Amino acid sequence: MFWIIENFNTSELILLSLFPIIGLIFQHLFSVKTVKIIILVSSVLLLPFLTGYDFILSWLYELCVTIIIGGFFSFFVKDMTKNSQKITTSIIISLLLFIILGAIAAIDAFTGYQKTENKWTKNSYTVKYIRDQGFAGGPLMKYEVHHSPILGLYNKKIQTISDHSEKFNECILIFDKANVQFDKCTKKIITTP
Repeated sequence: MFWIIENFNTSELILLSLFPIIGLIFQHLFSVKTVKIIILVSSVLLLPFLTGYDFILSWLYELCVTIIIGGFFSFFVKDMTKNSQKITTSIIISLLLFIILGAIAAIDAFTGYQKTENKWTKNSYTVKYIRDQGFAGGPLMKYEVHHSPILGLYNKKIQTISDHSEKFNECILIFDKANVQFDKCTKKIITTP
């Protein structure tokens, strides 16, 4: 449950509550074989997540998860004989999830935010200057280096240097894990692999 809170934002939590409706639509529109193919394609799209990469469109993983759960839900409602049972079950589960996940999203609204103040890109690497504001106190300012391969479809945060680091006050930031150097004084990425 904590993984959901940490990795999904408010709109993505609400999207997850729609899986019963998606399952009902799948059950009415597609054959079992087609639903299995849709589940398989969505599962394949989730594979980069295992290596730490995210889609550039932040909600795409959550959409894939919602489609997978909705596909399995379509197998569940297929066994129900009456359409009224299927519709009632789907609406009740969706409303309960909306209320529960909405409460989690409301609590999440008080945890703070991250805002990208500036970003610089060279080749498939991006350095971002980020303001990480918690619910209280001053912000944590940090530089992050991201790698975006395959035409920028995926994004992976490689390394972070925060303002509490001794490297932060130097003009040249060296991101060892990414083999990237960034010059804070001239605001340019110097080297990339």
